[in-house]
Amino acid sequence: MHTTISRREMLRVSAGLLAAGVVSPLRAAAEAESRKCVYLPSLHDRARLAIQCLTNHCDAARGYVPYFYTRMSDRPPAMFLAIWSYGDGMGRSLDALAFLRQMTGGGLDQPADRVMRATLIGLLGEDGLSWCPAEPWLMPTPHTRPSWLQQGTLLAFTTLFQLTGEPKYKHHVERIIQALDERLIRKPGLPATFPGDAYTHLDGWSPASTEPTEPFLLYCASVTMPLLRYYRLTGYEQAFRLASELTDGAVQAFGGGEKFFELGHFHCESRIMISLLQRGILKNKAADLELGEKLYQKARRLGTQSGWFPEQVNNPANNRSNLAETCSLTDMLEAAILLGRHRNPTYWHDVERYVRNHLLVHQIVDVGWAKEMTPTPLDKHPLRFTGDDQPCTEGAVRGDKVMPSLIGGFAGWGGVTAMSDDSTFSNSNQHCCNAAGARAIYDAWHYAVTEEAGKISINLHVHRNHAAVEVVAEESVSPDQLGVLHIKVKQERQLRVRIPEFLSAKDMEVKVNGRPAKVRELGAFLDVGNVGPGDRVETTYPMKARSTEERIAPGVFTFHWRGATVVSASPRQKIRPLFTDDRFLSSPPPIGPAPSREFESL
Repeated sequence: MHTTISRREMLRVSAGLLAAGVVSPLRAAAEAESRKCVYLPSLHDRARLAIQCLTNHCDAARGYVPYFYTRMSDRPPAMFLAIWSYGDGMGRSLDALAFLRQMTGGGLDQPADRVMRATLIGLLGEDGLSWCPAEPWLMPTPHTRPSWLQQGTLLAFTTLFQLTGEPKYKHHVERIIQALDERLIRKPGLPATFPGDAYTHLDGWSPASTEPTEPFLLYCASVTMPLLRYYRLTGYEQAFRLASELTDGAVQAFGGGEKFFELGHFHCESRIMISLLQRGILKNKAADLELGEKLYQKARRLGTQSGWFPEQVNNPANNRSNLAETCSLTDMLEAAILLGRHRNPTYWHDVERYVRNHLLVHQIVDVGWAKEMTPTPLDKHPLRFTGDDQPCTEGAVRGDKVMPSLIGGFAGWGGVTAMSDDSTFSNSNQHCCNAAGARAIYDAWHYAVTEEAGKISINLHVHRNHAAVEVVAEESVSPDQLGVLHIKVKQERQLRVRIPEFLSAKDMEVKVNGRPAKVRELGAFLDVGNVGPGDRVETTYPMKARSTEERIAPGVFTFHWRGATVVSASPRQKIRPLFTDDRFLSSPPPIGPAPSREFESL
């Protein structure tokens, strides 16, 4: 028998329940309907976009070697191969691609991936090093370089060995290490270094650069981060010794670290910062951790809280100290992750701000704005290609296919509040950033939720599917500005949730299966206690509004925040403004399946 209750009777009952301290069903429904919620894109969706760029922005006829430079403001746009397309660019691409395939469930056995791996192996010489072929846009004979060409190649082969366990990748890594070790010049009292910038069988070694903004010792040390990753995975001592010699040499040359981040290429210097942190963690070496943290704090002052970091420091040439390189952001994000895990958990606040803001907004998700760019005459453009004066040439593409191939990539020389400030370099792209941004997407996704000894830590308030928990991050923007984490528990664990920046435990409301939960503050985290399959945990907290005025090389910028999210920024630069409402979604995005296995990227 069904009893029908009139709306008037329901209201009377609801009023009685409210007087008794019980929430009215009608009121709860009304509040839910009146609350406006928004969501940031999921890292899973952005990973799929990044894969699209890594497999499309390539010369398929040359084994998917990536086009390294793109002049987006050309009419029509042009992309072309360069020295850094080969061992460096392709290696970076394969490293990121392997992690993103694991993250999205696509598997490593994709046609483009197989060809790229074969191409990278094919670039190895008899000496074990990665070489560039003889091409009109390179050098008339094959050549090798001891720095970035090997860095990208080591990065890729280390990751492929980690994910597949195939002995051939281990073999290739150790051949490169042995070849580099044999070529390293060691003199008492002087930093270890390589004989020169590039080597050909015809002419031998070319002289090392003496340009102050491109210190050769930093280029030599570019291989240290992948070397230390390989040592962590395998314990291969020669990798650790070589990385240590190069790291120590760079630190010695820069006044014990005091001269870092004073002049030149930010990414070269931030790689040393990463290596110091890696070595400090691996060997529990306090001096390395202290110096790495000190360098991070110094580098952080050169950028914004939202994750903008310059390509160059105090280098007036071509406006490049006023433009961001995504490689720099990735290094800063990875350093903050290492510091948050091993030094001080409050560094997770930095990671969250970088991820929610410049990592997401500097990803290229549309390309119509390129038509607004001011073209630079070819004879004045610093990024030239050998075939620029020819109507059709190998190694370059011009026309309608160029910009769509960059969708999923990242700013190569990004503005602060727009994708480009309409300067020549800002209207260009460099592929190292496409791969670095893709790697950062994986970093953020993987370390958002970490597990150790039956304890799950929610480190970042972002969407994430993990084998033990599924997390959706919601922002309620009216009537109140609230952050809500919806956590669906799939496996029994002890649950910890990071307390957002500027908040304390008393600001957090936690419910388990709809009932208030008794939690305790555990440093930067809330300890929710043991949870089991089927439990639903909801964490609600205020997202405080604030404004920051930040003085950086390009000028003074004002950012308006909702919690860890920038909602607007000024002054607004010219091409494709970044912090606009259209970056938010009105419903939760797909967050993808939880992978059966997860892998450390650091």
